[in-house]
Amino acid sequence: MKKTALILSLAFSLVLLFAACEQKQIKTQGEEELQLTSPKGFKAANSISELKSFIDLNTNDRIISIEYLESEKANAALISFVREDNQKKQTIAIGKGKMHFESTNLIYKKLSPKNQKAQNGGSWIISCTGTGDCNNCTVQGTVDADGNLNFSCSDSCCDMEVKTNNEATYNIGD
Repeated sequence: MKKTALILSLAFSLVLLFAACEQKQIKTQGEEELQLTSPKGFKAANSISELKSFIDLNTNDRIISIEYLESEKANAALISFVREDNQKKQTIAIGKGKMHFESTNLIYKKLSPKNQKAQNGGSWIISCTGTGDCNNCTVQGTVDADGNLNFSCSDSCCDMEVKTNNEATYNIGD
């Protein structure tokens, strides 16, 4: 009887261990299934870990979607993610080509050497941030009739940061 109970206990423990491993695999599978290359061939990164490094995410932050904006003049990836310590969704855009930026507060910086190396030909990183009541800032983008990409923040209280080595075309809002 004791032998049967021991075998059942071990079997149950193994089932729980396999179930826990399977759940962990399911959580990371979603990220790995994201398309890192757009339909027109713009490559956001070579891997999820490279993309996370490029946009300064921690390994435990989770990328939940990548959407592409493309034209003959420009390409961009809008990367939505959730930080490990904060459940709010944020969006960053990376891209190359002709882009316009509109914000009441535009912060313009040069790309770091780390970002330049990982960018696969891209030349922009665009993010929106805010504090206090203005804490749900995301990047939004559209393609205009001329094929230029236009970026703004989701709310006028957000600060837009543009990192690039190219000259920026931008408008400062009212």
